[in-house]
Amino acid sequence: MKVYSLSGIHECINGQKPLRAVIDIDASQEDMETTSVKVQKVFVRICFSFIRALYRILDYSWKDILKGLVITTSSDYSKCSYHLLYAPALLIDHHELKTFIELVYILTGEKFDKYIDQGLPGQNFNLRLISSAKKGHVKHIFQFSLDNGWVNLEHTRVQPSISSRLEVRSRIFSMKKNNNLLPKASQDIL
Repeated sequence: MKVYSLSGIHECINGQKPLRAVIDIDASQEDMETTSVKVQKVFVRICFSFIRALYRILDYSWKDILKGLVITTSSDYSKCSYHLLYAPALLIDHHELKTFIELVYILTGEKFDKYIDQGLPGQNFNLRLISSAKKGHVKHIFQFSLDNGWVNLEHTRVQPSISSRLEVRSRIFSMKKNNNLLPKASQDIL
């Protein structure tokens, strides 16, 4: 895998276009020590909630969801830094992604939800790409995802190229009068 010598290489994401379901997990060692949690527990709890949320909104089996999961992390072991994304399907826009992240946040629970970046989705936002360096540390794909065939940059992009021909999911979440986005089957989803 090539490591770029340029630091801060980011994917610029247009939230008005289809994009993958993604969660940004970020916590410093200091934050975790203050709350007496371990990196593995933060990662497992949020990853499990991400998978549960996907299972509840998609018509896919657990097995298919796991096969489509792409996990990237930083080589900086002093912090908990992961991107979780679901590669095979796209959400319509940043509104859908925001509501999806809120669902994952609720499923994760109070002790761990603070490690999810809820400010991530907007009309435009950025995420650091794999193989890019930041303060001497590199973002890379987990072996689990590599074993499932997610081996290149295109697989880790939140907004893949149009030529990838991925399924764009119809609107999963509905709009309420007060402009709060809610799942279409909110009781079943939660």
